[in-house]
This record gives sequence, structure tokens and C-alpha cells, in this order.
Amino acid sequence: MLAMDAVYLDEDGHALAPSVWVTKVTTGTPAKVFAIKDSHGQMLDDNTAWVSFNYTLAETFQNAPKTLSGTASLVLKKAGADWSIVMVHGALTQHVAGVTQ
Repeated sequence: MLAMDAVYLDEDGHALAPSVWVTKVTTGTPAKVFAIKDSHGQMLDDNTAWVSFNYTLAETFQNAPKTLSGTASLVLKKAGADWSIVMVHGALTQHVAGVTQ
């Protein structure tokens, strides 16, 4: 579903190919577990929509189990009968003492 010219933006302003992000969250040995919750979305017009969700990513990193959490937002564009993801924004959950829970 990724458009050929899609862009990925993270919380630090990096602009990666979205396929890099998708590969990082979906591949590995042992297998990663990517879980989505609290999804929201809206049609902006007949050909444009957005969706956002929170996620957790459970994986093994340096031989130890790790779980990351974050949020992602996607902008989708329709061409004919097909939808394509044209932008992905991803941010890891940040914990700042006295500011976030």
C-alpha cells in the first residue's frame, strides 16, 4: 500500500523511506510482535484520508526482550479504486519526568 513517492517522518525530523520503518517493525528473528490499538481516522474528501494509532512492538534486542511503544499517523490518497499510503509519521512514546505519565 506504500506509494512509490511516500515519505516517513519521525519525531526527530528524519525523512526515511517508509519501507525502512515497515521493515524495522515487521521483520526479524525471532519474529517481532507489532500490536495496534486506539486507532482513529477520517475521510477528508473522496480521495484523501488519514488514520492514526498507538502501537507496541515486542522484540528481542541484544538477546533480551524489549517492548517499545509509540504512535503513528498515515495519510492515504486514492487513485482509481486503490488507496496508497503517501505519508507516515512515527514517534516513540517519550517519558519526561513531571510532564508525561
